[in-house]
Amino acid sequence: MIGGRAASAAGVRVDVRVLLAAAAVAGALVVYRGLFGFHPGAGVRNYVAGGEGMLFSPTGGSPFLVFGTTAWLLWSRQRRLLRSFEGRSSPIAAGTCLLAASAIALWAYYVAAPDLLILSLIAMLLGAGAWLGGRRAFGLLLLPALFLLFVTPLPPVLVNKIIFPLQMLTVELARWSLGAIGLSTRVHGDQIAFRDHVFQVVESCSGFRLIQTLMMSAVLYAQLFQCSRRRAFALFFAAPLIGIAVNAARVDSIILNPLSKFAAVHTAQGLVMLVIGVFAIAGLDGLLDRLVRHRPPPAAAPVRARAGKRAPGPFPTGRLAALTGFLAVLGAASLALPMWSPPALAWTVHDVPSDLGEWHSQPLDVDEPFLGSVDFSERLSRRFRRGDQEIDVLIGLDTRMARQKSLISEKTAYPGSGFDLVDAWSPAGLEGADARLGVMRGERGDRLVIHWYEDIASTPREALRQALALDRGPWRRPTPAVVVRVSTPVGSGADGRPAEARLREFLPLLRDALAQARARGEPRAAEASAWRG
Repeated sequence: MIGGRAASAAGVRVDVRVLLAAAAVAGALVVYRGLFGFHPGAGVRNYVAGGEGMLFSPTGGSPFLVFGTTAWLLWSRQRRLLRSFEGRSSPIAAGTCLLAASAIALWAYYVAAPDLLILSLIAMLLGAGAWLGGRRAFGLLLLPALFLLFVTPLPPVLVNKIIFPLQMLTVELARWSLGAIGLSTRVHGDQIAFRDHVFQVVESCSGFRLIQTLMMSAVLYAQLFQCSRRRAFALFFAAPLIGIAVNAARVDSIILNPLSKFAAVHTAQGLVMLVIGVFAIAGLDGLLDRLVRHRPPPAAAPVRARAGKRAPGPFPTGRLAALTGFLAVLGAASLALPMWSPPALAWTVHDVPSDLGEWHSQPLDVDEPFLGSVDFSERLSRRFRRGDQEIDVLIGLDTRMARQKSLISEKTAYPGSGFDLVDAWSPAGLEGADARLGVMRGERGDRLVIHWYEDIASTPREALRQALALDRGPWRRPTPAVVVRVSTPVGSGADGRPAEARLREFLPLLRDALAQARARGEPRAAEASAWRG
């Protein structure tokens, strides 16, 4: 009778744990419901279609792969995690992580920024581990939690800072490697001319996405083959270098293969190079195994029972119940939280007139493959003419509402693909602290370009504001970000002074038009604010 009651009581305890665990999972699903269907490339203009854009677009991602790998990492640690729950809790670390996870999750729903839920989920996993199993569980959950960073989109301003130098590096590596085997090429900016063909190194050929994929592969390889911590770190930090080298080989294969003009072949070459990159990581690990001598681990001593040693505690049912209640309250708060209402657009670039004095304009196409992920809320691209003189104008405006894009990039200073920056300097006597005047050289001739931004902060501050969605809430900046590029032909054999005089004559007209466009937008914004109030 006594033994039966104990078994029955034990069975009840098992059922309670299962029910509490199921309730905790249900609460977590409610809190992180915004991640269902999440994709880091959603809302980003994809200039490359098909498999090439899906696999190699720098603003894309692999959420199913990352979430699935995280689930596998958790499952592979389940036994050790359950044993760790029998130890002591770490309430300070747990409280810090859980409060951070709650604040980030509620902010994410308030400003409609689902990517922030990934950061919240990372903090939630670590906080739950520290609460249920202390330092040991925290350590076991650290890698699965940090692996989620691979699906967290970088702030677009940082992506733009990285992508263009990677494109130029890829061009130089391709020129050098083809020259090393005796093949002559001509390079113009992001273009490589080989024989009768011109290959443009667009963003999907920069290697940015390939580097990310190989870094994930290095983590998985180290876990599958149980590499030491030092070797795992070595493989992880070597992955970007392997990615750059493999991507350069990929570009070489595309240039040399006459069938690369077909999208399927182009994508297949990328997949082959990705496999080669994974094998390169394995080869590096084998090399490290030969070069670095590892001492065999000491033999495990037999476990002996010692008097006075604390036995493992029972499963923390009370702590699991508290965590379940916490998730339930957080899920209810996220459902009841109102969403932030965005303000009206202050002004529009379409208020800029098509004629400025004696200058008459017509629409001008934008080189979208060159700009790539650089995008605007609104843009105006026009060619102004006066007699035989011409001036091209690009005005880009970003309301900062769409956090997946940014107009801050070196590319906005270039007239388009195939140009090299020859010289740049700060123009004297022209307004704008960040204005830069430069000469761009292309096959179709040189152009004198002036380029500036308005209402933007430093790159670290812009990246922080984008990462935390600060422009989608009460700390929103009242004015949009603006970029302006004005260019004019230098002319064959000219010294540039007539072109600079032409720009200096035109710029006051353009600045006055921009000021008037802003002034016309202010009454509309005031009316919208009064209506909402």
